[in-house]
Formats: sequence, structure tokens, C-alpha cells
Amino acid sequence: MMRAFALFLLLILPSLATAYTPASDSLPWKPFPQALEEAQARKVKTLVFIYTDWCPWCQKIQREVFTDSTIAAMMTEHFSLTKLDAESKELIRFMGEDVEMRVLAQALGGEGFPTITFLTSEGKYITRLPGFVPAEVFKHVLDYIAEEAYTEQSFEAFMSAQNQ
Repeated sequence: MMRAFALFLLLILPSLATAYTPASDSLPWKPFPQALEEAQARKVKTLVFIYTDWCPWCQKIQREVFTDSTIAAMMTEHFSLTKLDAESKELIRFMGEDVEMRVLAQALGGEGFPTITFLTSEGKYITRLPGFVPAEVFKHVLDYIAEEAYTEQSFEAFMSAQNQ
């Protein structure tokens, strides 16, 4: 009986591990400093995905939202993409200083997970989106940021104008 269970684990566990690998890993995520450089060179905004490995909502947004083909296309066309693990002690070079990834994630508003923070092409803070949002809402958020509507109106006013 124990041998059969061990064999079951050997056969099933690898497939379970792949089943939970987020498909959003196919997006062109870059290390934080390179994402900022790319944003400046391409004159696009930076999308910072702040997450933790244990967060089910982080996994859900990667699995259900980032894999949407329209969203993935919008993300890659209008943004430079980077991820910050909110628990990582890895050092990142930012503004001439070495900063722990978790400290940078918190400084960018990552207090709950997931949080998506948007930066200008110069690396200045625009806004953050805390928590999970469904794909249909996230598309509007991406439009709102990419079109720079945030400089003229609230998100609510933007959405109201979209629905007319």
C-alpha cells in the first residue's frame, strides 16, 4: 500500500506542479531596473506586479487576467513589465541605492496582495491597484493609464464616459 502511494506521488506531483505554473510567465517580465530603463527608452509606463508566492489572489490574477490575450497584448504594447516579490530580501538597484525587493514593494504601495503599481516612463508614481480585479475591469484600468486619462479625470468619470 505504501509503495503504491509513493508511486502515485511520483507520477502525480510533477503534473500538479506544472498545473499551477502561472501562464503569465510568458509575458516579458523584466528585472525592476531593466523595466525602468525599457520604459524610458520606449516612452511607455511601467506596470509593477507586487505579489507573494503564497497569495491565492496573486495566482488567480496571473491565471485568469494576465493570460487574457487582449490584456496580454495591451500590457506588452503600452507597458514595461516587472514583478516584485513582497517578501524577497533580494537587493535591487534603485535611484543609486541597493534596496531589498520587499522594501521597494512596500514603498510602491504593496501592503496587500496582489497590488499593481503604475509608474511613468520616468519612474514616477502614478497610482496603484490593490487586490484582485476581473479581466473586464483590468482592461479599463490599462486603458485609463495608457491613455493618460488619469491626468484629466477620475477613474469613475473615465468609466462613466466609456459607458455612454
